[in-house]
Amino acid sequence: MIAHNNMFSLFIWIDAIIISSKVGHEKPNAEIFKAALNQVGVEAGKAVHVGDDQEADKGGANGIGIDC
Repeated sequence: MIAHNNMFSLFIWIDAIIISSKVGHEKPNAEIFKAALNQVGVEAGKAVHVGDDQEADKGGANGIGIDC
């Protein structure tokens, strides 16, 4: 487990956190990935998504051109 104080240092590497209840869509729906891209102003081909669910994360992100 990551120590509590070290966990927050990871945020320097994160450009956006998208919450499905705020966006109105959840994975693997393409709309949640599009919302993330719009929020950070990045094209799908230049984005990387990291997740923990092979079907929802990889399938949804890859479906709109995001690499996983």
